[in-house]
Amino acid sequence: PVSFHLDRGQGAAQSSGASSEATVFSLDLAQSDVQELRPWLALAGNDPFKGVASGKLGASLVVAIYEQGATVEVTGKIDSSGVMLRDDGSKGRVGLMGPLGLSVNWNSRLSGMKQLKLDPFTTTISLKGKMVGTLQASGSMRLAEAMELTALNGTLKLTGLPGETLNPLLGLWSQTRVSRAQI
Repeated sequence: PVSFHLDRGQGAAQSSGASSEATVFSLDLAQSDVQELRPWLALAGNDPFKGVASGKLGASLVVAIYEQGATVEVTGKIDSSGVMLRDDGSKGRVGLMGPLGLSVNWNSRLSGMKQLKLDPFTTTISLKGKMVGTLQASGSMRLAEAMELTALNGTLKLTGLPGETLNPLLGLWSQTRVSRAQI
């Protein structure tokens, strides 16, 4: 389900339109069942699927390096479908919520190891096949002795997102729980 490719392209075009030789790394994770991925992710020392009962996940990452490393472009995509969240409710009851779908896409560019640009970063969330949330963002950051956020723009739109869908995410960092909410 995982493939890795290394390609030293000739005259590849950068997203800026300039042409130069590139070294391209790509990593693809075919749509896989979350249960199959758990043992591999456990090697990292934590369980990013805590609170996820079932679902499928696929991802891709492409890294293109230009000008002997002076410019690095990264494009990524994560897609999940049929995700059922486990909600350990009050009084010991366990409930399931879903199916959820999540799609995350981003493009970023690091120039001269000093300027990081993210344009765009897009996330969509669907519940039972209906879109309930979108996030779009772009920005740039200067990487130096003192990192400086030089631009950040974005929009967040939530339409009928049940607040309890946030519990698995909240559970990674705190004991905070959402009982009932409509966002």
